[in-house]
Amino acid sequence: MPPHNPITVLIAFEHALFREGIRLFLAEQPDLEFAGEAAEGLQLLHLVEALRPDVLVLDLEMPAAGGLEILPALQARSPTTKVLLLSTRLGDDSLSEALQRGAHGYLPKAATHRELLRAIRSLASGELWAPRRLLTKVVEQLRQRITTQGPPPALREPLTHREREVVQGVLQGLINREIAARLGISEKTVKTHLSHVFRKMNVRRRVDLLRSPAPS
Repeated sequence: MPPHNPITVLIAFEHALFREGIRLFLAEQPDLEFAGEAAEGLQLLHLVEALRPDVLVLDLEMPAAGGLEILPALQARSPTTKVLLLSTRLGDDSLSEALQRGAHGYLPKAATHRELLRAIRSLASGELWAPRRLLTKVVEQLRQRITTQGPPPALREPLTHREREVVQGVLQGLINREIAARLGISEKTVKTHLSHVFRKMNVRRRVDLLRSPAPS
């Protein structure tokens, strides 16, 4: 039986054949719901605002999308939508910029359907998704930038020792399951700690922790 609240997915690709293949694949997944499709950037902006999907699978090479330039506009129209980028090649610098502009994950276009499915589900659960090698480099780049931004802003409340451990795991590029295994706690407990951290640090999303000065 399908779940009560399936993950809604919007796909944005230029080529109809590619869109149809992904649409048919998504239709086979009981926990996913196909929300719609776009073939160019302006159409995509209208659909994102109208449909507010949980996850958007976006081809960066799609016409009139403007590459990474479209990400802030997408975020403004639907702040809760998680954006998964597909591209023939996205290097370390471009991936870092994409995360800062509002993307939540990246897959090469050569990825398999199984990898796409894992990425969609991970984004919907609040995780970032990218090849570990690239994500590690991006985290390091962002941490280096943090050292030049001065002292961190005052927290609403001090972080507990466990909350600081969870934040450290995020800064190292670990997903919730890996943080839970490291600390000997459940994934649910990790998510609870993160919700407290978000409130105390006045941020909304996991990726915002990568942009903020590390709490002492």
